[in-house]
Amino acid sequence: MSEAVTTTELTSEEISSLTRQTNYGTWRFQKTWKPLHITDAEGCWFIDGAGKRYLDFSSQLMCVNLGHKNLRVIEAIAEQARELAYVAPGYATSARAWVSHFVIAPPLIVTKEELDLGIACLDQHLSIADALVE
Repeated sequence: MSEAVTTTELTSEEISSLTRQTNYGTWRFQKTWKPLHITDAEGCWFIDGAGKRYLDFSSQLMCVNLGHKNLRVIEAIAEQARELAYVAPGYATSARAWVSHFVIAPPLIVTKEELDLGIACLDQHLSIADALVE
């Protein structure tokens, strides 16, 4: 049996190559896939193994749309992990029930005044767009 290798002992190129050989890259041809080794991310930016920064327009395919290393998200995850990290889907938990309730019956999060203001802003934007098109 071979000794385990930690990722700190591998170069960025080796990490990319090992990932390519042992993982399935979704939404792409596998033969030409060369995954970019990501080493860090914060806010709307991520950084590759060579230190190059990228603006993350897709929020890592919409999974971090509140930003990388968002402290409120990190604390919420830590708080839930301290309470109960994981339970199989067939069981009930307080967190699962709470989220399910709001998915089924979301609360009204805006007042009538805020909604009226939003409609007025939208109306102004549409007027500007119409003027630009003409």
